[in-house]
Amino acid sequence: MNIDEKYYFDNLAFKSIQDKNQVILFSDKYKRWFRLNVIGKQILDKMDGNTTIKNIAEGIAQEYEIPCEVVLKDVDNFCIKALDQEFIVEEKSKELLNHRVDLSLSNIYIDVTNKCNLSCAYCSKCVKDEELGVDINFNNLKEYLNLLLEEKKAEDTIVNITGGEPLLNKELRQILEYLKSKKLRVILWTNGFYLDDSNIQWIKENCTFVAIPLDSVNEENNDRIRGKGAYEASIKAINLCKKHNIDVIISATATVFNINELKEIAILGESLEVYSMVINEPIKIDSANNRILEYFDFQEEIIEEKWREILGHTAVLSSWHNYNSDKVVFSACRMQDTCLNSVY
Repeated sequence: MNIDEKYYFDNLAFKSIQDKNQVILFSDKYKRWFRLNVIGKQILDKMDGNTTIKNIAEGIAQEYEIPCEVVLKDVDNFCIKALDQEFIVEEKSKELLNHRVDLSLSNIYIDVTNKCNLSCAYCSKCVKDEELGVDINFNNLKEYLNLLLEEKKAEDTIVNITGGEPLLNKELRQILEYLKSKKLRVILWTNGFYLDDSNIQWIKENCTFVAIPLDSVNEENNDRIRGKGAYEASIKAINLCKKHNIDVIISATATVFNINELKEIAILGESLEVYSMVINEPIKIDSANNRILEYFDFQEEIIEEKWREILGHTAVLSSWHNYNSDKVVFSACRMQDTCLNSVY
């Protein structure tokens, strides 16, 4: 792409909602909406029809202290996708967007059970007594998903299988095989206790990722938050997945017990060679629907500060990585489209 090219985005026609690092843009004029990160929004803000790609890249490179030639590659790729989706144009005079509505599904969350062997301090979805627990009915789930997928486009949809502890649902294998038959990408969120040689193969065959919790780099502190043996179970599960070439995501929920070690958790994840890290946004109630604000007694500015520390170590490296490298670069994100403080 010509670095002296100038593109135009109709900023005045779009309203925006920002939540942490995520921005949603929507327009009554064009009947369109789309979601992107803050850096993508910064790129669009500079597309006034008079500023070149080169100048945009230089500004972002200076702000993030990244070599311009590396940033330019990302801006170039962003422009290619934006042109393809028709929300930027080469000339101001051209109509910006087709009048179409995005009916695609990006994420589906399915709690397949509320049963769990752990009782995490901050959890709202766990029943330790299996006789009192409830599993989702496979046939009902299949009927519902069939109707849902008829109405929506499911390309690139990610299905998050959560709990409770999903592996306590005896129909989990059927559920995963059904989702795989629908060509859906699946993330299995598990605490790791029940991952073993008896199920790892069919999990590998039907899941895109396995997500495993780590709430501390310290075993004692992690188990204080999640329950006895939780740290050991997570590490063993991560290593088992790596042995079978399954991509792993580690997850952490920020609480007063670990708010100051989120960056260290990210560094631990990187050393374990997992795919990425997710920081969950808690709903701050327990399984009895009681408010548990004492576990989250810190200012929002603190989590933002810790998140910036993680970005400095991981997300920037991932976003502006060396494109000549075949190695997957460890990255981090915040789970903001759902409230996940479950035990998994």
